[in-house]
Amino acid sequence: MDLIIDAKLVNWKRVFRHWSWLFEKSTTFNVWILTKFGDLFVHMDDGSIFQLDTGAGTFEHIAKNKDEFGQLIDTDINLALWFMPSLISQLESQNKVLKTHQCYGFITPTGLKEGSYTIENIKIVDIEEYFIAMGDLWNHLKNIPDGTKVTLELER
Repeated sequence: MDLIIDAKLVNWKRVFRHWSWLFEKSTTFNVWILTKFGDLFVHMDDGSIFQLDTGAGTFEHIAKNKDEFGQLIDTDINLALWFMPSLISQLESQNKVLKTHQCYGFITPTGLKEGSYTIENIKIVDIEEYFIAMGDLWNHLKNIPDGTKVTLELER
C-alpha cells in the first residue's frame, strides 16, 4: 500500500503563499515527503526534518536528520500517526481511491475540537486546494484562544 503522493505534482510556490504566516521569513527548506492525508515532511538547510500538519496548522520539528526520521518511522506508533495506513486501508476498501492531484482531507480539521480521525470526517480533495484552504483557515484562527467558539462560513 502506498502511503505517499508524488510531491512533484504540487505547485509549492502557489501553496506556500497561504502558509507564509507560519514560516519565519528566513525559513528555507526542501519538500521531501507528501502523505496521502496532505501532510508534508520537509528537510531544512541544516538537515533537520519538520512536519507541516495541515489538519492542525502546525509546523514542528520531527527529527534532527533523515537517519533519525528513518528510525522514528520504524515504530508502529509514528507510522500510524504520520501516515495513517489503517485509515487509508479502510478508505480504499470502500473504493475511495485517490487519483492524480488528490489527497484525503478532513471535513472538520483534526486541530479543532470537533475534528476526528474517522472515515466519516474524510473526503477526497484536490491537493493544492486543500493546502490553500487549510493554510487560510489556520491563518484566520491563529490568534484565537483555544476553546473559543467560532462559526465558519465557507465561500464557493
